[in-house]
Amino acid sequence: MIYYFLPMILFLGIITSYEDIKFGKIRNKWIILALIYSFLINSILIFHNYFNNSFKVDYIMELSINLLFAIIIGFGFYYYDIWSAGDGKLFITFTSLIPLAMYSLGYQKHYPGISLLFNIFTISLTYILFNLALKFDKKNLKNLKEAFISSFTLKETFFALLFFFVIYWLIESIFTYLNFQNSMFYFILSLLIYLKLKDVNKIFFVMILLSFLRIAKDSSIYSLNFLKNFIIYGMLWRLSYSMIRGTFLKFFNELFYRELLVEEVKPGMILFEDIKRTEKKAKGQNAIKHGNFYYYCEEKNKTKSNLYIGASSDGLTFKDIKIIKKIGFKKMRVNTTIPFALLVFIGVIITILVKGNVLIYVKNLIL
Repeated sequence: MIYYFLPMILFLGIITSYEDIKFGKIRNKWIILALIYSFLINSILIFHNYFNNSFKVDYIMELSINLLFAIIIGFGFYYYDIWSAGDGKLFITFTSLIPLAMYSLGYQKHYPGISLLFNIFTISLTYILFNLALKFDKKNLKNLKEAFISSFTLKETFFALLFFFVIYWLIESIFTYLNFQNSMFYFILSLLIYLKLKDVNKIFFVMILLSFLRIAKDSSIYSLNFLKNFIIYGMLWRLSYSMIRGTFLKFFNELFYRELLVEEVKPGMILFEDIKRTEKKAKGQNAIKHGNFYYYCEEKNKTKSNLYIGASSDGLTFKDIKIIKKIGFKKMRVNTTIPFALLVFIGVIITILVKGNVLIYVKNLIL
């Protein structure tokens, strides 16, 4: 079946990779064209199988659920500013173009497309680490060490593991009841919930109460095997949070930014810092007065107070740049963008070639 979809996969991958690198955009017309193509080819294949007595309702259900969860992940990651709206739509579209048979290695029932997501982030992390190696020096090594230490402070680590202990269990219980089993999806969903709830007032006490509930009801936790897996996956979960929202994100950003004159800043570029606005200038604050307000730059996502223009993954608009110039900023720090459309395309090609999870493929080669 892959040969029916391969022409559009190659076309979409090439055109979006080129335009993302050249213009920093993933245009909706290519997304819409590919989605229409996917719908038509899948419909033709379904009707062909129906009239040839090889129609399988289970396959259609699995295909639909796979796409549904890809939509949840695609827009969920955009909501949490992990990737841009264009990246999310591109991921959803590629998911619709890949037949389920392409996920046979490490197949995850109900949401096999999570292998594609895993491969994309494996490729992206490899790309980031390669670039880090090219720029690395003693100062960066010190900063990396500090980032690692601050990511695993006792208080933060305890709260994260407590949250993981409770939320992962609740998600697993709910979806198991609904006959949906996909541990990788549980892992990601629990992480997204943590991103949303970690700063909610009194959430710590709620987690304590729910942890006692699990201790009372879940007998599976009373084993050395559970303890070993919980520590390994809990630390990996905590590290994943630090990569996308914590101190590791700040460390990566500091290696992937450049300072430009405001005249050089273009639409689509992503601010390295948030622009804040306040009525009074704080002592020692490096702020610009414009009208009745003071404007200053602050570390991305440090606080939401006084936010004026956020460092969104969608990048700056013409209107944003006009406002920045009007305020009087002379220079701005912007992130060096990653060619994510290309990395997504590479992830898709690798998924098709290995027919599933790339790390399982590598593991099988070695062993």
